[in-house]
Formats: sequence, C-alpha cells, structure tokens
Amino acid sequence: SRLYQVKGQTDLILAFKRFVDKYPFCELHIVGEGPMREKLEQLIHENDLEERVTLLGARNDVPTLLATYDCFVFPTHVEGFSGALVEAMFAGLPILASDIQQNKEAVTHMETGYLFKKGSIDEIENAFCWFKDNESFASTTMAQKAYMTAKQKFELKNIAEEFESYLLNT
Repeated sequence: SRLYQVKGQTDLILAFKRFVDKYPFCELHIVGEGPMREKLEQLIHENDLEERVTLLGARNDVPTLLATYDCFVFPTHVEGFSGALVEAMFAGLPILASDIQQNKEAVTHMETGYLFKKGSIDEIENAFCWFKDNESFASTTMAQKAYMTAKQKFELKNIAEEFESYLLNT
C-alpha cells in the first residue's frame, strides 16, 4: 500500500495499539512507502509500538510476505480497485477490511471477510478482536470462500471468458 492519509494506516496503528494492549504478542507489518512514513513512525514511537509495528517499505516480494501472515487488514478510506485486497484473497488469507464500496465488491461481510466502518478506530479494534476470537473459522471457512470468490470474479481467464461471451452474444 502507499503511505497516504486516505489509506487509513493511522487508524490501523491506533486500533492496533488498543488490540496489542489485550494481546501483547501480536505484530503488525505495513508494506508501502509514501509521504506519511515519518508521521507513522512518530505515531508508532509515541505509542511505544516499535517492537510490535514495522513499516516494511516498498517491497517486490508481497506474495511471499502474504504467505507468512495470519490475516490481511485493509483500512483504506478510498480505492479505485482493491487490488491488494484481491491479492490477499488469492493468497488464502482471512480479510479484515473497511466497508467502502470497492472492498464490498470483493468481500461479503462474515462470508468472505470481516468489514468494518471506514475510519473507525473502535471498529478496526473490534475486527482484530473478532479475528483473534474466531481465528480458526476465519482462517479456514472464510479464507477458503474468499479464495474461491477471487478465482471466480477476478481470475483473468474467467474475466476474459465472460467478456468474450458477452461480445459473442451482443
């Protein structure tokens, strides 16, 4: 992700601070680079999260990274297309995401992921807690449904076949 205010990383870090107070052995990694980096570093420092929150910078190995995580959190306020979200779905990760329309195109609340109110620190914290309390269900049932949804709706081969069918029938 890019480190911009509209991507919701400030909300994410503040919600994670509350969550990590309850579950102290959790970690948060944020991939991306941008003009908010310095402010996010300051926020991490102000909340004594240096041992729990890591800004990884721009990466070329995101698929490899995704394979090592327990879940994917996407707190964005604005998206054109939620490509990072779909990539996490293809990786088979449980999804926690803001309830913006673009995310709703990929995620159905409590079926293929958990949607929380955009910009709400309380709701992001609740999403973290829900995941922690329902990790098995989220990591198997929901993640599998998310993967199948991504294959059906966003796999290039399927999109091309749908488009070809449309063109042939109009």
